[in-house]
Amino acid sequence: MTPIVRGIAWLGVFVGICVAPLVFALMSTSQPGQGFWTDFSVALGFVGLSLMGIEFALVARVKTVAEPFGTDAVIDFHRQIGYTGLLFVLIHVALSADWSEANPFTDSNTPARVWFGGIAAAALVLLVASSVWRRRLRLSYELWQILHAVLAVIAVLAALVHVLLVNYYVDSIWKQVLWSIMTAAFLWLLVWVRLLRPLRIRRRPWTVERVTPDRDSTTVLTLSPNGHDGMRFEPGQFAWITVGRSPFSVTSHPFSFCSSAEMERQPRGCHQGRGGLLFRRRIRQARDRGLCGRTPRGVLDRPVRRRRLLPDRRWSRDRARAEHARDARRP
Repeated sequence: MTPIVRGIAWLGVFVGICVAPLVFALMSTSQPGQGFWTDFSVALGFVGLSLMGIEFALVARVKTVAEPFGTDAVIDFHRQIGYTGLLFVLIHVALSADWSEANPFTDSNTPARVWFGGIAAAALVLLVASSVWRRRLRLSYELWQILHAVLAVIAVLAALVHVLLVNYYVDSIWKQVLWSIMTAAFLWLLVWVRLLRPLRIRRRPWTVERVTPDRDSTTVLTLSPNGHDGMRFEPGQFAWITVGRSPFSVTSHPFSFCSSAEMERQPRGCHQGRGGLLFRRRIRQARDRGLCGRTPRGVLDRPVRRRRLLPDRRWSRDRARAEHARDARRP
């Protein structure tokens, strides 16, 4: 299957997941319509919840998902879908809420479904705001990642409880089970990323053999496998690696492979001076430390090719050198 066909197939899966809640709601429903604007609001809420769940898949770094588009494009899509999901949820709240009271949460008789809906919306607003204004809020990248994951889980779980408590278009057991299974599948992706995949990585450690400074603030690491046969890769691919820390840490950094694909047992990866002072300090200390690198099957991406649906803006050492040589030849 060509990358274009795979890309179209994944776009179809994306549309299907977004539309599935609406299909579930309309199948065998025993409830009459509630008017155009109310039903429109409910539809936006369902699609918004689906988009929130899809976000977990977009950041799971699944090779088959990222390969047709490129990792950078998937991350950009994750960002744009987050804005879209927030917009849908806010419109849902605006059309569905009872605005006869200035603050419906001050009433002790406020239904639980309203509370959970408010919690989900508030968590989603905080999630997007902390992402957009992370630097202004002076949140470290590590703290932001933890906050991002916690708020995402709160938003999805609270939204699911809200849907089940409203119990209008999800008024049968099979619909409630389907919603619960879909939500559990989304949350499973988070468990995979933060727990199961690090456990697998931990069994395949790497040792830093050599640290070589290169031009343009680039650092080249020469690695060797520690107790395993290495990995297969192609020049220009990159891996997410963690230097001097546990594989369970929330922060990892991309390194582009810059050695021959025949050097499976001693690959070289280059890093272009990003990642903060602490990370660069670990790079300097890396010779005497171990390194955990994620395998190509999980998170590697391929260099730019014509068959890509979208261009990959990832930095690569070969491309940087080619551009530097071209600029040097100019009069």
